[in-house]
Amino acid sequence: MKKSGVVIVAAGRGERLKSDIPKAFIQLLGKPLYKYSLEVFLNHPDIDEVVLVVPSEKVGGVPKNRCQVVGGGATRQESVINGLAALSPKCESVLVHDAARPFVTDALIDRLLATLAEGKSGIVAWPVPDTLKRAKGDIILETVDRSHFWAAQTPQAFPVAILKEALQKAKEENFVGTDEASVVERLGLEVCLVLGDARNIKITTQYDLTLAQALLKYFNI
Repeated sequence: MKKSGVVIVAAGRGERLKSDIPKAFIQLLGKPLYKYSLEVFLNHPDIDEVVLVVPSEKVGGVPKNRCQVVGGGATRQESVINGLAALSPKCESVLVHDAARPFVTDALIDRLLATLAEGKSGIVAWPVPDTLKRAKGDIILETVDRSHFWAAQTPQAFPVAILKEALQKAKEENFVGTDEASVVERLGLEVCLVLGDARNIKITTQYDLTLAQALLKYFNI
């Protein structure tokens, strides 16, 4: 039986939050940020393996409750490579998720698993809602048709073999992608867009953290 796993990347330092502790370990209403997404994946019936990638110095302090905990690398790509290496050979498909997105849902996971079941790679993304301007300095050159633009989110889902191949090629060629899809695209393979969720925000700044607190406290998401 084919198995699906997830690599949750929680190894970032979060400099923009100006915190002395790694971003995924910052408290969000009394709970470390990484635990929000970890609990969703652990409780999803179709996720068979969970790997949490954390800063090396944090490995010993994270409870290994139904998941593997491994140390990250110097870059996100290296952290994902470390996470993939921890999956069992029986795991043929993988989702990669950024622990800085605490509001992943079962619905998003289900959409990606359905895409994988069709033999496709996919990422959740959200249509860009704002009018887009292309500019040179502070001068507008043109208004861009926003219907062609989507904001990438995570999770992102791939056959394990394809993602490993893409990451190895990127490593050999010193290419650093902005997400997992960007390294797979370099192989000339298609990656599908799967409708994401506007609430699936990424915690990058103090404002994002305050917004996440409000969403949890007042909207109970």
